[in-house]
Parts: sequence; C-alpha cells; structure tokens
Amino acid sequence: MQKRLFFILFWSLSFLSIAKANNPLKAVCRLSQEVRESSGLIYINGEIYTHNDSKDKPCIYRIDKTKGTILQWIYLRNAKNMDWEDLTTDGNFAYVGDFGNNNGKHRQRTIYRFQLPSIQNKHKDTINCETIHFSIPIPAGDLTVKFNLHPYDMEAMTVIGDELFVFTKDWLRGHCKAYSLPKISGHYVAKFVDSFDAKGLITGACYNSSLNTLYLLGYTTHGQGFLYQFQPSSKLFFNPSHKRINLAYFAQFEAVCVRDANSLYLSNEKLPWSSGKLWIFELQRSEDKIKAGIGNRVRRALWDLVYWGTHLR
Repeated sequence: MQKRLFFILFWSLSFLSIAKANNPLKAVCRLSQEVRESSGLIYINGEIYTHNDSKDKPCIYRIDKTKGTILQWIYLRNAKNMDWEDLTTDGNFAYVGDFGNNNGKHRQRTIYRFQLPSIQNKHKDTINCETIHFSIPIPAGDLTVKFNLHPYDMEAMTVIGDELFVFTKDWLRGHCKAYSLPKISGHYVAKFVDSFDAKGLITGACYNSSLNTLYLLGYTTHGQGFLYQFQPSSKLFFNPSHKRINLAYFAQFEAVCVRDANSLYLSNEKLPWSSGKLWIFELQRSEDKIKAGIGNRVRRALWDLVYWGTHLR
C-alpha cells in the first residue's frame, strides 16, 4: 500500500512539473505496450513509423499519431533485430540502424534499407530490404571495454544529402563523434567527420533539409532530456554557435523526427517509473533552460537510485 501511494504521489508531481502553459514539450499519447521500447521515428506522408530496441522482431510499426496504437506491422525479410537504435528516411528509402553497442564488443555495424513505396496498405506486410555493413575506426588498444563504460556505443542516425551520418554515444565522457558513409548497400569503413562535447548521451538524430538544421536528442546521466540544434557546413559540421535546449522532463528519450518546420516528434522508452510516450516539441517556443519543478527533482533522484544501479555492472 505504501509503495502504491508513493507512485501515485510521484506521478502526480511529475505531471505537475510539465504542465506549464509555456512548455514547448507536450505529451501526445502513451505508446502501445508492443512498442514500449520505441527507439526510432520517421514521419512521412502524414504517417508515423517506429521500431523497438534490441531483441524484438525485425518489424517496423506504423502507429496512430494521436492514440499510440499500432496500425500496421511491416516485417523486413532476412533482417534481424540485434539492437535497432534509429530510423531515418530520404523520402524514398527508409534506413534502420542495427548498430547498438552497449557492451562495446561489436566491430561491424548494420543498416537495413527498404523502399517506402513497397509497403502495401494492409494490416501486416513483409517487404524486402538491402543491407549496408560498416565499421568505425577503433584503436587497436581499445579492445577491452566494460558494459556501458566505453565511447563506442551508437544510437543515432540521419540522412543528409547523399550520405548517412551516424553518431556515437560516449558513456565515459559524454562526447559525440559523427561519421559518414554511403546510403547504398555495400561494406564500408565510416569516415570521421567531427566531434563535440555533448555533455550527455546522444540517442537520436534527424535533419531538416529546408532549414539546414540537424537535431540531436539525448539525456544526461541524471535522466535530463536535451536537444541540440546545429546548422552543419562542409567546413564545420558541429558549428560552435549551436543551441542546446534542456527538455522539461526526465526520461530516456530515444527518438526524434521532423514533424514540420516548427516542431518535432519525440519518443521515450518505457522504464519502471516512466511510460513510453509520443511527444511534440514546438521549436519556436523553446528556451535554452527550464525550471526544474519538484516532480522533476523527484524523477531525477529516482533515476540516480535505480537507473545507474541497473545499467552499470
């Protein structure tokens, strides 16, 4: 009974902390239990697609953008979901990144590419996909790493022009490196592009070509969500004049995609203290900093006590 009362109080405080009228981050709906580990998002032709994290079926889910329910199951033939981490599109093809690397042991990464027009309008569909294999340069001396204590994890990807860009998740220092590779099937060594101090863990990416704006999503080791905005150029990919926005919610934010010129869709994975949700973030109403309400302070304390106790081994 005491545990139930604690969680009722906790959830009440949490929702109060994000209920401010000027908050640019709005929860749209809870996601279906079947996509409780939503880790990638694309929004195209008025439809939202997502996928789960590791060990799920090789399936892309089309979801209702107001209810969070699943409208369609799209299976990728001859694909495996070892650790799917992000989803992106160039308008014709979609790309899903099977490159999660929590234990730091994976040297070869995989991206599956499939044609969006090949998806049939039926409840369940199975389509063909192509495979892109790649690796990133890793120093020979860095072969022994510990779970979630290394700089070689990867959870974010987007398309810019004729290339795919992937972004590392550095558990040690909170830095981020960008690499590029072709977006056609083949075997590649990804090319290093640039790096910056993200002061957190990068988990999602998307690019608005009409605004030449790159968005990187992530969270800190205390569970504070954040969003970076960059305007990359050929000479300076991570422009130092970037903008960082702290999100008014403590959760494991994993996916981001462009909704329109003024807003983004976000999703977070379900955790014991945080249900999986679909969000809208309004860019024109964003501020660089937020005020941490009492609900967020409680959420941060719970994150510190539980999250790192279960993730560090």
